[in-house]
Amino acid sequence: MEGARFADEATMICETRAATVPRCPRTTHRRMHSSVRGGVVGLLVAVVLAGAVCAATFEGGDGTPADPYRIATAGQLIAVGSDPNLLDKHFVLTADIDLTGFTFEKPLIAPDGTPFTGTLDAAGHRIANLVARVPVEADSAGAANGHLGLVGKLGPGGQIKNLAIQNATITGAIDSSDDKKIYGNTLFQWIRASIIIMAAVVLARAIYWGIGKTVKRMAAKTRTRLDDILIDMIEEPVLLAIVVFGIWYGLHTLTLSKGVATFVDKVLYIVMSLNIAWLITRVFDALVEEYLVPFAKKTESDLDDHLIPVIRKGINISVWTIAIIMAMDNAGYDVFSILAGLGIGGLAFALAAQETVGNFFGGIAIFTDKPFKVGDRIQVRGHDGVVTAVGLRSTKIRTRYEGRIVTMPNSLVATADIVNVDTEYGRQMFAVYRLTPDMDDRRITLAMDILRRIAEGDPDTQDKVVTGFFAITEYSRDIMLLYWIKPDASNLKTRTRINLEIVRRFKEHNIELVKARPVHTKIDKVELV
Repeated sequence: MEGARFADEATMICETRAATVPRCPRTTHRRMHSSVRGGVVGLLVAVVLAGAVCAATFEGGDGTPADPYRIATAGQLIAVGSDPNLLDKHFVLTADIDLTGFTFEKPLIAPDGTPFTGTLDAAGHRIANLVARVPVEADSAGAANGHLGLVGKLGPGGQIKNLAIQNATITGAIDSSDDKKIYGNTLFQWIRASIIIMAAVVLARAIYWGIGKTVKRMAAKTRTRLDDILIDMIEEPVLLAIVVFGIWYGLHTLTLSKGVATFVDKVLYIVMSLNIAWLITRVFDALVEEYLVPFAKKTESDLDDHLIPVIRKGINISVWTIAIIMAMDNAGYDVFSILAGLGIGGLAFALAAQETVGNFFGGIAIFTDKPFKVGDRIQVRGHDGVVTAVGLRSTKIRTRYEGRIVTMPNSLVATADIVNVDTEYGRQMFAVYRLTPDMDDRRITLAMDILRRIAEGDPDTQDKVVTGFFAITEYSRDIMLLYWIKPDASNLKTRTRINLEIVRRFKEHNIELVKARPVHTKIDKVELV
């Protein structure tokens, strides 16, 4: 016989006989099905059970933890599962329960899957002769979705304790489709999942084609480049998201174990988090390349040209770091422990990289203060040469005479005394020409005029030239020449060219220089031995 069905039919009979039998109290089951599936035997058993269930006023108690309902008969035990309002109540057995003659196709308690959140304390008593089976007409999953026995489902706080079950017989059905399944799924399920995945790929491909044929053409007709950039950068990540979601949905149409389903969900979280990071960095890089880089090239300062790549890399690294942390957190990993470890590692890294950090800020100081620029000739820490490159970590100088590349850390350059030779007006040249003492004033004036004209006429000298009658001595008449060679001109070549022209012009005008200056030796005292 079918015990759970009997309980429902007994309740119905109890209520239809209200004129001659007292109505069941609220603690008994008052729900009833709309039809009676019995026969003669079932009807007779239902009539017998009607008295048992209607009498299931329990032996006392109010269903609270302090005063639980007391169960002493099979009908009272069956009533617990037949009324969903009793699933959060508390019960105690006061006698052994014998279920001989009953066959249950569903659990006695919580038969429909609603969890039992109360308590059932057997208090050392036992339930004997429990018989449960899947009905013959049920499918392979069973009438109760595979749940048979005493309790269908326990919820939070639900307890079955101090209970002994004796002589229980629980019979399941044989799933004749098991031998046709591949890894727990039928061929139809695998085909359905494959179709869903392929449909996602085809849909992504169709969207890609549609964007290229219509959306990009429409964006190309607008005046701004912003929409073209956004469409081009968003395109691939969105298509990847469609494919990944299709794979995830297709796999979830299969019958997966809890571990496999959890793994699939974790993979989805990780891939989608990284995909979002890819989308953000693609859009950011494209906008920087389109707008910030050309703007930086138009400015006079080199600071923005060097800072933009650094800021660009820093933001990209930050986005990917946040995405990885979010992916690991969504996948169920303990991110806080990982971050704590990274914090300790970061401290050690900071201590080890303090020189690098110093060089970085030294580079920022050089870009900000601008003591020199690429192409300037500077003198710093014993080196004289032309600056070939200025980076955020080091400065490179090609030495003036050896032609070697010297790489200096920016922390040293920023704290050193720097002489920027190219910022001077010119390299000053001063020379004294000693004429013979027989030179008269006319020829001395002519000599100074020659010096002035030669210096002013050279293309590599500045406009400012000074000449003068420097000194009169017993042996010479001294005149001087002061001029400046341009910073970008060759010092040696310019002086050679000017000196050769002076020799030629002096010879042309018979202006002679003192050949040698006499040397006198004075002896104050001579001792003869």
